[in-house]
Amino acid sequence: MSSILSKKACKSLIETEIYTDMSKNYNREEVQILDDATIGKEWGYIFFYQSIKYIKSGDFRDMLAGNAPYIINKHNREIIVTGTTHDVDFYIDEYEKNLEADLF
Repeated sequence: MSSILSKKACKSLIETEIYTDMSKNYNREEVQILDDATIGKEWGYIFFYQSIKYIKSGDFRDMLAGNAPYIINKHNREIIVTGTTHDVDFYIDEYEKNLEADLF
């Protein structure tokens, strides 16, 4: 039986996911998880990230585009990249519906 991951461990897995996703091609000096924006749920977390350049400058021209939040389940380590078409609440609701369906 696997143990429940801490928030710190979940964040580390998401950072690895972001930095190893070849389609994004980011490195640790370019992007950072937004700790203050992280959403905690009973089942896990939703992590957002942004360019460090934007975090420092506040200039919208330095913002990343298409950087969808990540969902991670702290019980089974499942990682889901959400999307940017809908508000994050839509993706959370969809994930939770699937969790409920998996219980039956």
